[in-house]
Amino acid sequence: MARWWIGVVLLAACGNDSGGGGGNGSDARGDDATSDTMMGSAGDEPVAPATAMQVCNDYCMHGVTCGNVLSLQTCVTECVDDATRVRSSWFNTLLPCITGTACNGSTLTCFDMARAAGPARMVHEDYKTTCLAIPQRCPGFDLPGGSDECNYSELQQFTDAYMTQTVLPCLALACNMINDCLETFDGL
Repeated sequence: MARWWIGVVLLAACGNDSGGGGGNGSDARGDDATSDTMMGSAGDEPVAPATAMQVCNDYCMHGVTCGNVLSLQTCVTECVDDATRVRSSWFNTLLPCITGTACNGSTLTCFDMARAAGPARMVHEDYKTTCLAIPQRCPGFDLPGGSDECNYSELQQFTDAYMTQTVLPCLALACNMINDCLETFDGL
């Protein structure tokens, strides 16, 4: 089943490929996002269930209006489920921005805004470092996207818990199991 979030992440992959976003100056809370990123103190809050329901309903209704979504209920259900893995700073910036964009308008600015609101954290750096080491650990093995597969800009929306419990363990598997594992979760 095609998930709405996979579409969002694929669109994100087409946007700014800086690998990080944000981190220069103040974030939405008025403090330094770089400090949050490196210290792991803030910026990883999950999306509150009531917020997810409202934002997803608005986002999916917009999708129905634009003809991009066939079933409002299916979209909302999948969106709320996917929101359990996403950082609130990213989610609460990206989806309302997309919802406010004209049906045929570009959403690339929305992705740039989401990256700035939810910059990469240490767990995303850990992913990149571990991912880039795979060719040394697994001689002759290539990730399907090559070193682009290690670009965390496509993953920085995920919470530390999701990255630690689901994504990073894939990279520790036997070489012949890594790709299959990465394909089992939303976002890659």
